[in-house]
Amino acid sequence: MKPLTPLLMLSLIHLAIVFAAASLDSGDNIQIFNEVFDPRGFPFSDRPMEGMKKLFQVPGFQAEEWPHVLIWDLLVGRMIYLDGLARGIFTAHSVLLCNLIGPPGLLLHAATCLAVGKPLPTLSEVSEEDLTFDRRESGHAKEVNTGTKAIGGINAAELVKDVFSRSSYSPDRVADACASDVIWEDLSGFKPDLRGREAVLDALRSRPDNLAEVAPYVLDKVADGERSTGFTWHREAQGVNGWGLRGTTFVELNEKGEIAYVREIAEPLLKPGGSTEGLLKALAKPDAQWFEEKERRKAKFRPRKVHGASDMVQHLWLEMQGQDNEEILKLFSDDITYEDFNFPVPFRGKQEVAEFLTAFNIPGITFIPEKFSEGNQSACFTWFVEIAGVEGQKIRGISFYELDADGRVCYIRDIAEPAIKPPPLLAVASTMRPGIRRFAPAAPLTE
Repeated sequence: MKPLTPLLMLSLIHLAIVFAAASLDSGDNIQIFNEVFDPRGFPFSDRPMEGMKKLFQVPGFQAEEWPHVLIWDLLVGRMIYLDGLARGIFTAHSVLLCNLIGPPGLLLHAATCLAVGKPLPTLSEVSEEDLTFDRRESGHAKEVNTGTKAIGGINAAELVKDVFSRSSYSPDRVADACASDVIWEDLSGFKPDLRGREAVLDALRSRPDNLAEVAPYVLDKVADGERSTGFTWHREAQGVNGWGLRGTTFVELNEKGEIAYVREIAEPLLKPGGSTEGLLKALAKPDAQWFEEKERRKAKFRPRKVHGASDMVQHLWLEMQGQDNEEILKLFSDDITYEDFNFPVPFRGKQEVAEFLTAFNIPGITFIPEKFSEGNQSACFTWFVEIAGVEGQKIRGISFYELDADGRVCYIRDIAEPAIKPPPLLAVASTMRPGIRRFAPAAPLTE
């Protein structure tokens, strides 16, 4: 269904039929054809219908009209199929109806889109990159799952709750849920880049905190995605009042319902706060092209309706990045909580968040999303930062967004990877207090 060549070949065959039929026409059929489009008396005249009846008695017209209808139905059916493939929408029923009776199939596809919370189809040509869920626009990479349930009906959010919960977690249980070729990026761990199930199992078993009285993952928020998800977490240890180390994890399943990709980052124990702003401003050296690209993105932006958390983060980071904060803040709730773990306490409310966004709207700094999870209520995504003028240096990170009942962003957690892995303070804290992996417990987040 992806190449257009078969349709072009069928169109050439249709054109040959048209020429063959025209060469046999004595001229009378042209007069009948004119009757079909006779505007006199419209819309009450029966001349067009009578003309159409006469045309269907002409063998040449019959030979032309049959492939004509089939090719157009196939064209629209193909566009419906590719739109569904790119956006994770079931299309078998719509494609079938389109090829049976034409336009109602398109109406059914539009109704299906609205029923599953997706925008109406544009039916524009879908690129090969869209079909592999690797989209790039204005230099921004984007990877999104189809939304189809994994084989066997395994749900990513439910799998996470099953294998990472405090009551069921074990290194072996997590490894058993992984694909044989799993990629696991523990960007604040002792072994940051793992490949394969056995490597993941060895790394999890060798962590210095595998103690019976420790809960390495206490799940706080879990994105409600089927093929991909993310979750925020903290550690707890018996006898310790308060939260241990906090972090965020992104999880993606393969077609078999196995964990195929993980990115995990824990908070830094040393929180530089506002000095991060000064460091980035000193490093970034944007050129004229960077500013031109920013202005091009601003001019291209058009506000639109957002459908769920995953669509929200894509809208914010693929379409709105570089826009004025006033536009961005329209999508945030008044009582938003924003945790950036470079700072010791979260920002609360639009005013504090606005000041934070203004401070970090730094020329030469570009956030490039990599993978977006699914999720209607909440979503997680991975990213990296490009610093203009600094070659070969990318800072990877992970973010978690949650929406309120009105569809506005009410909670954000951002974590960037540390420059040194594992961070020296984390390594010391893991040795001194392996249960919580902090020098002192953190206060629980209250929203």
